[in-house]
Amino acid sequence: MDGLRTWATWIQTWTHRNKAVIADSPSLAGHQVYACGAPVMIDAARKDFLAQCALPEEEFYSDAFTFSAPGK
Repeated sequence: MDGLRTWATWIQTWTHRNKAVIADSPSLAGHQVYACGAPVMIDAARKDFLAQCALPEEEFYSDAFTFSAPGK
């Protein structure tokens, strides 16, 4: 599988997980979320949970995985 197809499948899987959380917990008010992963995943989770689940912005915590070129 080429890298682009793998990346697209990975993003679709993450989007599916966000939808599953939203379906199981339509309100995240009174909760905290800790997300880790690629920056695009973190941004999607933040956007989805704040807009659709009433998660307070100050209750969203994250660590984005970033990469550098080899040898840097």
